[in-house]
Amino acid sequence: MDYSIKDLLKGAQVISKSVFGRKDEYELQFNHEADGCWYVDFPGWPFSHHNLMMVAGADKLCAFLSDDDIHACVKVIPANKEEDHPGYAKLVQKEHSLTGGSTYQVTGLEGFERDIWLCPVTLFVLGQYPKYIYVKKADGGCGPTGSDDIWDASLESISENERIRYRIAEYTDHLELGDTYSSRDIFGENMTFNEYYAFMEFQTMVFGIRPFDSREEFEDAISEVEGATDPNSKEGKTTLMNNIASTYFVGIEGVTDQDFTEALRWFEMSAAFNDAHALVMIGSMYYHGQGVQKNYRKAMEYYKKAIVTSAHQDALLNLGLAYLDGEGVPKNESHAFSLMLRSARQGKGAARFNMAHFYAAGIGVERNQEEALRWLRLSVASGYEEAIPYLRYYEERRNDMVQ
Repeated sequence: MDYSIKDLLKGAQVISKSVFGRKDEYELQFNHEADGCWYVDFPGWPFSHHNLMMVAGADKLCAFLSDDDIHACVKVIPANKEEDHPGYAKLVQKEHSLTGGSTYQVTGLEGFERDIWLCPVTLFVLGQYPKYIYVKKADGGCGPTGSDDIWDASLESISENERIRYRIAEYTDHLELGDTYSSRDIFGENMTFNEYYAFMEFQTMVFGIRPFDSREEFEDAISEVEGATDPNSKEGKTTLMNNIASTYFVGIEGVTDQDFTEALRWFEMSAAFNDAHALVMIGSMYYHGQGVQKNYRKAMEYYKKAIVTSAHQDALLNLGLAYLDGEGVPKNESHAFSLMLRSARQGKGAARFNMAHFYAAGIGVERNQEEALRWLRLSVASGYEEAIPYLRYYEERRNDMVQ
């Protein structure tokens, strides 16, 4: 990686502050971001964000110390001689080099006994490679942070495909019922593969996974999937798996009875290939206790996987509602707002309706009745019928309600 003189000067300034400003104890935050990786929270880091990634066991330690698989908030005591710190796990240095990082053996942490590697960013954070590092979860969770994380609503923190889906949603917002459109209408003749793929994914979300209405088609689909012994050919049949699962999930007269257990089995088969729709459906089944014992925490795990896999709009919506109510995750209105916004920007009608509620009530954001009205209109434009009476109410009282 090439650094300019300006970059090197900035880096030297940061590391000098760390060396000469060493503290007896640190409280560090690590974030599980949209790419599925863990990063140390380092506001003002002068180089690539990628440098802050936790790898080689350090990522596993972050996940182990996290209560919600989103943040890990850790108290850290560096030391150059062995000390007694009750309640802390101990990391013992095995080897290190200035530019090669440092390897530590983790001891005293039940359920986590392994070596981890800390990269040279440690010098910027702690100002040294300590011989001993004592760590434990921070009481009361994470304090204020200055960096973006997986739930940040800013466009800069989202994936390319999610950004493309925003563009699709913005285009379709202006269509009338019955209007037809193609991927080229949105992206032009020179669209990229990612744009085309996102468009096809959007079409699947709009029209849904369809249950079979014919017993013969249903049985043929099962035979086709079960007959695919090669993993690669099976991976290409996740849509069929989802259709079969959906048929069991709803139960179609003349095709099959409703069977949540079988539905879950087929969704899990699809989820093994990281199919986002299947991950969302399994999360929903755990949330409602359909075919499994109700388990909010397990439901949230599946929603998060669907978000990391493809920022699925239903997973964003459902997890946002969970943070709003504190079900399976700690109650956090700021996270709820950010997640809901990401789903709403993809055109999800229910998420747009919730955005109107957030702005009207000042949940996770400053109250703004004009924004509430705008999101209600967008919700109705998305075909979300429940928003219609609320929109009429707001339109009639607009002058009185706008701040």
